Order: sequence, then C-alpha cells, then structure tokens
Amino acid sequence: TNEFSTALAALGIDGPQGIDLIGQAIEMKLFPQIDQAGEVFEEFREALVSGGSADALEQLGLEAKALQDALAEGRGAEAMATIARSLQEVEDPARRAALAAEIFGGNMLLVSDPDLAIGLFAQADGVKAVGNELQKASEQMADSRTNLEGLQRGAESAGGAFAGALNDAV
Repeated sequence: TNEFSTALAALGIDGPQGIDLIGQAIEMKLFPQIDQAGEVFEEFREALVSGGSADALEQLGLEAKALQDALAEGRGAEAMATIARSLQEVEDPARRAALAAEIFGGNMLLVSDPDLAIGLFAQADGVKAVGNELQKASEQMADSRTNLEGLQRGAESAGGAFAGALNDAV
C-alpha cells in the first residue's frame, strides 16, 4: 500500500482507512490482486487531475472542475463517493460499467462485479468518517484505561492502609 499512499492521501484517505478500503475490495473478490485494487484509486486520481474523465463525468451531470477542486482540497473521497453514487443511477449496466472504467481506470475492466465495486466507492467518504470515529473510540478507551489504572492503584493503596489499620486494631 506504500505504492498507493500518495493517491489515497490525495483522496483524503489515510493509511488504516486506505488499507481497509483496499482490503474490502479484495475480501469482496472484486480484484484478483491487491495491486489492482490499489491502482483503481491511483488511476481515478490521475484521470480526474488530467481531465481524462471529464467527458464521462459530464455524461453523469457532474462538473469535472468542481470534483478537481474537491480533490485539491483533500476531499477526494467525497468526490469519489459522489461520482459512484451518480454511476449507481445509470440504469444500463453496460453503460454504467463503461463510464466507471473511463473514470476509475482500466482496472475497472478486471472487476468481478462492477456494481459491487461502484457500491464500495459510493461509501468512500464514509470510510474516512468511520476511521475517524474508530480513532476517537480508541483514544477514549486509552483514556479510560489510564483512569481505571489510577482507580486501581488508589484502591490498592486504600486497601493496604485499611488492612494495616485493621491489623493494629486487632
């Protein structure tokens, strides 16, 4: 995934989130190889930046410039999700798959189920939100553990003092 970290970072997706997204694509058996799953993000970014996907985006009623701006602002995952949701509205499966290949690159032609892949991409902006919530939960658990350890030490200290006082009294 080091190879794809630049493309993922440009989409606003950091390491754990990117690994999760690529992992889901592999787990869903969308791509036969991990590098093909990662290359989709790289090719998507390149096609969007170069304007190579502008015609396909226009066919979906989307403005390439607005999506390029979102990418430049670190909101590429949001752009990806917006595009995928627009693709989901295309009724003809062959046209939907062709537009997806034009936007997300040639590796989309290798996908076992284009609609499933588009569904995963439609959740790309949620991956970041879930990743952020998981990070917060992890930090809260660490804080709680620290508080519990302090409580335990206090209880042990108080218990020792109580046992000493009880011994003195007997």
